[in-house]
Amino acid sequence: MVPFRVIIVGGSVAGLALANMLEQYGIDFVVLEKHESIAPHIGAGFAMLPHGARILDQLGCYNALEKLSTPIDTMAGYDENAERCTKISNIGVFLEKSLGYKMGFLERQQVVQGLFDNLRDKSKIHNSCCVSKIHLTDEQVTVETDSGVFEGDLVAGADGVHSYVRREMARLASADGDESFFHGQKEFECCYSAMFGTSVAPEGLIENQAFKGFKSDRSFLCSPGKGGLLYWIAMFKNGEKTSGDGIPRYTRDDCDRLAANFADDIIKPGVRLGDMYRDARKATLVPLEQGVLSTCFYKRIVLVGDSWHKINPITGQGGNTAIAGAAYLTDGLMDLLDREERPTQASIEKLFSDYQQHRGPISRTLSENAHIMQRMEALETPILKFFQLNVIKFLPLKFIRRKLLTTFNTGLLLKRLPPPSRSGTVHVGPQTQKAPSITLSFLVKLWIIFLIPMTVVYYSLA
Repeated sequence: MVPFRVIIVGGSVAGLALANMLEQYGIDFVVLEKHESIAPHIGAGFAMLPHGARILDQLGCYNALEKLSTPIDTMAGYDENAERCTKISNIGVFLEKSLGYKMGFLERQQVVQGLFDNLRDKSKIHNSCCVSKIHLTDEQVTVETDSGVFEGDLVAGADGVHSYVRREMARLASADGDESFFHGQKEFECCYSAMFGTSVAPEGLIENQAFKGFKSDRSFLCSPGKGGLLYWIAMFKNGEKTSGDGIPRYTRDDCDRLAANFADDIIKPGVRLGDMYRDARKATLVPLEQGVLSTCFYKRIVLVGDSWHKINPITGQGGNTAIAGAAYLTDGLMDLLDREERPTQASIEKLFSDYQQHRGPISRTLSENAHIMQRMEALETPILKFFQLNVIKFLPLKFIRRKLLTTFNTGLLLKRLPPPSRSGTVHVGPQTQKAPSITLSFLVKLWIIFLIPMTVVYYSLA
């Protein structure tokens, strides 16, 4: 009998993480990647957070990636005048002690390459393989590409926010007479755009310290990297909120113009946007889609990573959430194959429904939290500006650490692989754990209960 087979579309972090999991579970798979190289130089930095790191450790590729990354021990924030307004020290030490892993930054391309290198059978990876059509029957799925035809039992769309697999899902649903079933990218919204860059680091940066800059309707996130590099993201509020086909697309000229308009922005003393852009090895301007689609599957097709949930990069959660989601899906698939040698479409749909119900709320909360953080750090309104510049610094360190622990403990472990080599004092959260929600009402309550008195005292003594 032909073995059960998963067709993964997209050699992304999500796609190759899923491929590694399937391989180590003994499930047949194939990866279809449209680019000539499996690890093209697209995208920018990647934040390796504890809940993603522990799964990478189980897969056996964390140690190699850790050597390429720069650990973050301190996070500093700078206001509109480039004066330091916040600082959180010993983040790395605390996370390592509590969860077993520090926060680290490296290039996205390095993560993709590391996941590829970790695969035992690389013949299952097909480059320059662009999907043109997907066909469904009750028993199997067929994927047409410009390199040939592939047959399998299910398709996992890990082909990013502009997912072709997602468009095929919508087409197939429509062909079945279900016009309202799947709205696709119309459910993603875009309020900000981001310039991703990798530059030569200016002199005088503090080792292992990431830093942020807060300006009106824009913000910056910068982190030092190996080899004297600086990874940075400049995030700009768009003129209007858009969705679907109305989301803007940018050219190199657009990137150049925006960088020139804000070239004099000083993020911190000695770090200026114009200088970073001038010294950039690469820089690109992209829209920041955000949101979680209400539906992530149709029959034998399922979405993984950015094709389903898009999170503002300000929190570094996107890739880690994709890895955790792939792990949950893989464990569920293995449980299903234990019960049924050749699962029916109904069984596969039940698997996907469980995946959607469990990972959807976590991803949605993380996306909403990232949007709130983006608005605060871009000083979007007078109230948010006041919170960011005058209230955040009063938050007790214990409170901040507790929030970090809860946020970074929303992942899971692969149930059938040995536990990761590292652990901390905090137990890994259950697979159903929901990320803590940061809402405007929560901030107002926090201000009323605790922070207004401290703020009054601060200004009375100033």
